[in-house]
Amino acid sequence: MSKYIRTESNIVGLVVMKPEYGPSEPLTFAGAATVLAGTRLMRDGTSKKLVPYTTGATEAVAFADYDVVAAGAGDININPLTAAVVRKANIIGTLTAQEEDLLRAQGFRVVDTVENDM
Repeated sequence: MSKYIRTESNIVGLVVMKPEYGPSEPLTFAGAATVLAGTRLMRDGTSKKLVPYTTGATEAVAFADYDVVAAGAGDININPLTAAVVRKANIIGTLTAQEEDLLRAQGFRVVDTVENDM
């Protein structure tokens, strides 16, 4: 039995439209953890593998658009979201104006949305 579990997110969704996904590549975990849908991802400076974004460390290059759960340290292959129109409210963490500009340069357009509850 694999020590890794992949689950699909049940949130309204990060992506508004025009999603583009990159090829399968490793998302690195230092231990048991969950990367939530909407988490910005960056490249590790040494391994160049995807890791969760750290504010001020570098620019985000992708998003996880579904929850990824690791039962222990190691890599899980994901197809990262590499460009799209995304909902600001569904991005994990605080997003500064500078970070939003960097996301735009990477191919993401961040929009404020209001859900229609008619």
